[in-house]
Amino acid sequence: GAAYKVAPKILWELGAEVISMNIDPDGTNENKDSGTTYPYNLIKKVKEEKADIGIALDGDADRCILVDENGNLINGDKILAIIATHWKENDTLDNNTVVGTIMTNKALENYLLENNIKLIRTKVGDRNIIKEMKSKEFIIGGEPSGHIILNNHSSTGDGILASLEVLGIMKTKKRKLSKLSNIYRPFPQIIENYPLKKNQDLERLINKVEKKIKRLLNYNQARLIIRKSGTENKIRIMSEANNIETTKYNVQETLKIIKEFI
Repeated sequence: GAAYKVAPKILWELGAEVISMNIDPDGTNENKDSGTTYPYNLIKKVKEEKADIGIALDGDADRCILVDENGNLINGDKILAIIATHWKENDTLDNNTVVGTIMTNKALENYLLENNIKLIRTKVGDRNIIKEMKSKEFIIGGEPSGHIILNNHSSTGDGILASLEVLGIMKTKKRKLSKLSNIYRPFPQIIENYPLKKNQDLERLINKVEKKIKRLLNYNQARLIIRKSGTENKIRIMSEANNIETTKYNVQETLKIIKEFI
């Protein structure tokens, strides 16, 4: 994608030994078997090369997902935790606040609270995060998908910039990425999509479903998010709880409820 040339060059100029992948664009292969949504070849390469870190960028390079030296994925939530923790320790985290979305894992929120850092949630989408950050002068926000906005450096998401920030923390603390990221255990989270007919009133359907799913949310710190897709005629269901059994059960029950109204 957009960073095929500049990302390896920046890292090399800063002194890294860079092993590049997917840097031969032909106009049609953007994100093909690569990038933030397909990091599996990157995981394999990190293990083969015994690399310190793997960096996956999406097509327009505003998102990044990292891979630690053991081949574990580090998503946007973990990246936020690493950076916010470091800034908090250095008294540079203005307002002691991180901006996330309704999709941000509850375990990250718990971790931040334990470290006297507040999490503010917005609707899904980096534009909603940026709007909240600008209105309240917050300096860090992001999504699990890898959109990371560092408002003291840039006004938009920048995957290269977020990666460099994490690399700087690794160097400063002299710690491997696996150690930096091992600070909380994410709650199990399942995302399901349910296709609908073109003439289906999604807003009305979601309102009906939300009234009936409240009974599922009274235990195990469970969260259920029902929302319409911004690009397709689908309902997106996100289920999260502190154990996988409850997470799965809530998805199954929500799907049953949706079918009642269709």
